[in-house]
Amino acid sequence: MTIQQAIKELAQDYSSRLLAAIDARTEEMLADDVSHYLIYRVLGISHHEGQQIDLYQNGRDLRELKTL
Repeated sequence: MTIQQAIKELAQDYSSRLLAAIDARTEEMLADDVSHYLIYRVLGISHHEGQQIDLYQNGRDLRELKTL
């Protein structure tokens, strides 16, 4: 196996594990408490935009997982 193949395999493995973690957290978010959406509405943020904010914030949490 060449170095390039090894790097590609490692990147694919990392990518699939990261996508699995994102998918799992996205599913968990469906059951999360969304009472903070009231604040979003007061600020004029739509429900969809609020979901996008939550996904972005949780994405930051997922990036921290890779350091564990």
